[in-house]
Amino acid sequence: MTTGNPNMETISGKVGIIQHFVPKYRAPFFDQLAKNCPKGCEVFAGDAQSNTGIKTSQSLNTGNLHLTKNINIGHIERDIWYLCWQRNVIKWLKEWNPEVLIMQAFPRMLSNWLAIRYMHQHSRPVLGWGLGELPHFRSGPNAVNQFRSTLLSRLVLACDGIISYSTKGAEDYVRLGVPEERIFVAY
Repeated sequence: MTTGNPNMETISGKVGIIQHFVPKYRAPFFDQLAKNCPKGCEVFAGDAQSNTGIKTSQSLNTGNLHLTKNINIGHIERDIWYLCWQRNVIKWLKEWNPEVLIMQAFPRMLSNWLAIRYMHQHSRPVLGWGLGELPHFRSGPNAVNQFRSTLLSRLVLACDGIISYSTKGAEDYVRLGVPEERIFVAY
């Protein structure tokens, strides 16, 4: 596993980022990242469901934010079978034309699967990022846990690399089958 360097380097190509939504606390990170992407950085995101208590950003200061509509099936915090589809993801990928795509390693975002396929058809890399397997992800009936674990495993294995927030998350990704050399830890 590679540990992230706190000194960001310039990224030579156009960067696309897919987020479920952009929490206000994460907007400064995307702005800082965009400063290091001379060819551009654009975030594709919807909005959080009402009553989640999460305040979202509707714009960025440095990077571009392309807002889309999230079509939610269930509620993210209450339903074990929650799913989300982000409208127009392929249209955005064609228009923005990123050289690399960074996306949440969130298998319940069904449009992510389509984005990975599109990028790989165009010989472009996809990096997933996330926390690993969340404890609540393992709660519930055993069949549900196994299904969720299988979905997460397939998603992270479909990515060309994984960025983990912690060593615990990196260990989760190794347990799911991702080779250590494809995992990067960014605390």
